[in-house]
Amino acid sequence: MSARGTIISAIKTMLGKITTEPVGETPSPYSTDFDAVYEWKTTPFSADEQAVNVMDLMDDIEEEERNVFHKHTLHVEIQIKMATGKSISDVRTAVTDVYKAISLDSTWDNVKYMMMPEGDEIGVEQDEYTYFTASIKLAVQFRTPAWSASVINS
Repeated sequence: MSARGTIISAIKTMLGKITTEPVGETPSPYSTDFDAVYEWKTTPFSADEQAVNVMDLMDDIEEEERNVFHKHTLHVEIQIKMATGKSISDVRTAVTDVYKAISLDSTWDNVKYMMMPEGDEIGVEQDEYTYFTASIKLAVQFRTPAWSASVINS
């Protein structure tokens, strides 16, 4: 799998853990439930669907150590779609839960990286129905051997 694919897969795994259901006797650290975690969703959301969509938008690449390594900054967007009838407070909580889920797993399936939040934005959509949305932008930095985007250098 490519480095980008590995990172997006790790993010999807973390976001998939967001649920209000307890784990055994341990209460959940989250206050949001998502119906699905998508990667580059291309079809419209349904009115009652509450989900996240992960997209790897752009990869900035810089040369390091005389073209032995490349430093990548992968720009990732996480879109949140709230179910119809949810409040602005609910979408703010969902944004907090997404940040929490990403910060709880510091290994990302043994992928060596550095992640930085670039910001978030909340909005409202009005199509056939009205619902709140949010967008969280992240920059994920990692290294690969020069000209090889498929191997993450640990």
